[in-house]
Amino acid sequence: MKYYYLIVILLLTSCKSDNNSTRSANFCDKLDMSKANLGDIPFILSYNSLRHKIGEPSLIRDSCASTGIAYAQGYNYYNCLEFDNVPGVVFKRYGDTVFIFSIDFESVNKQVNINEKILNKFFTLDQLVKECDTLKNRINRGASLDAILNNLDYVAIRETEDNRRKRWKNKIELLFKNNKLVTLLYDWQPMYSQQEWKNYLKVKNELELRK
Repeated sequence: MKYYYLIVILLLTSCKSDNNSTRSANFCDKLDMSKANLGDIPFILSYNSLRHKIGEPSLIRDSCASTGIAYAQGYNYYNCLEFDNVPGVVFKRYGDTVFIFSIDFESVNKQVNINEKILNKFFTLDQLVKECDTLKNRINRGASLDAILNNLDYVAIRETEDNRRKRWKNKIELLFKNNKLVTLLYDWQPMYSQQEWKNYLKVKNELELRK
């Protein structure tokens, strides 16, 4: 009989270990876009690496977007890049860093690989909630007016990273239509320079002391 109980305990321990292993692979808990890719294109790479991989951009929009440096320090500006041989994908460039900003899955045949999770036009909101049960109460929280007017379900997932010298963590935003994934947006934030970070902390501390 004691052997029977020993076997039961070992099985329960094994199951618990497997569950923890599955959980640790959950891309919602440990989102790392530096290891993500669209087909054979990394989500984050140098501009020269991108040109070597897919050629010259067919469209460049200078200063197409910006992100504010907190407390009136100015703005960081991005350039937007599009390539004829990668339709439905927009890249953003900041200095020598390029990242995939948006993917229109209705136009893209390639699939996204994030933490061994495959995202494509067949990926559903139901699958996401099953994979990431913590998202159940966060669906459509922070959704844009455009998403609301187009009856799109919105989910944002922040990247797990060392956000030193960053005010905000990077994040991905997923838009679903009729339960199917239609758009992925990636919000990559550059790190503050040492001086920008010093100024940010100084003003932040001054504002907190006034409270």
